[in-house]
Amino acid sequence: MRTCILSYDSRIIEGWSYGMPSYKIKKNIFYFNVYQRHIGLYPHHQAIEMFKDELRDYKTSRCAIQIPLDIEIPFVLIKKILAYNIKNES
Repeated sequence: MRTCILSYDSRIIEGWSYGMPSYKIKKNIFYFNVYQRHIGLYPHHQAIEMFKDELRDYKTSRCAIQIPLDIEIPFVLIKKILAYNIKNES
């Protein structure tokens, strides 16, 4: 996950916020954490709304996406979300 995020844009800086890895350029654009049964992705809520059709196979809430540990991580979708958050960072 880290490699996917950090290699997406050379301006992305890794940090630690809310007890989990965070990624920012000027402001935080993405967080994630690994749990017992899933990976929690925490992009901005606007990104979840924007990609709701592509996220229909995953459990989501207003601000979170759950990717079960027993399926392939959707790196292409994660990169789309990163692109959206970077474009709309303000």
